[in-house]
Amino acid sequence: MHSTQNRSSYEHELRNQASIIKKTVGLMKGRATYGSFEKFLEHLSAIDQAATKIADQIDGGLFSPTTERYKKILVPYDGSKHSKKALKEALEIARKFGSQAYLVSVAEASEVRAPGTLLGVMQSKKMKKLSSKLLEAVIRKTDLMLQKEMEVCRNKGIDAYYHVLTGNIANSILNFAKKYQIDLIVIGSRGLSGISKIMSLGSVSRKVSEEADCPVMIMH
Repeated sequence: MHSTQNRSSYEHELRNQASIIKKTVGLMKGRATYGSFEKFLEHLSAIDQAATKIADQIDGGLFSPTTERYKKILVPYDGSKHSKKALKEALEIARKFGSQAYLVSVAEASEVRAPGTLLGVMQSKKMKKLSSKLLEAVIRKTDLMLQKEMEVCRNKGIDAYYHVLTGNIANSILNFAKKYQIDLIVIGSRGLSGISKIMSLGSVSRKVSEEADCPVMIMH
């Protein structure tokens, strides 16, 4: 874990290397006509070395001090194209900074209905029982999907967990993020909820981004 002092050292080194580049470029501009090709190569080498050190500093964890808060990353996942993009981006962040990844999917009971049934008919015990069985089936299928994705994450060396939630999608995501003290949410702009409902940017994703206590990254 990088301390504030280490962060200061990173910034100081980057400023130093940037200064070298600026100074060397100034020298090169001042010597538009080189009397010595060796001197020209010497200046190019100085720029190359400084640029390499900057790249090494960044790859070595320059941003770690500012991303220590991103220890836990939440990815609402349903197998849709946008949620796959969100998961891919989240795993890149997690891999780079050693974050934990939490995959969640929400099975919304109100979206699980037998084909051809009307909302009023759902009040009957028989239809409620059928709805319950359908929801259980969706949860089982979702569990298998998330378990598979979690194994992929772990095979990449990422500490990953998954949860199947039920209830209102946006509220479930927000409550989970708060309960588990999530530091970053990476969510697709559109996806699927329940069995076939469109999850649009204007509803779930926007509500999560507006009400979450942590930063939210929306993948389009």
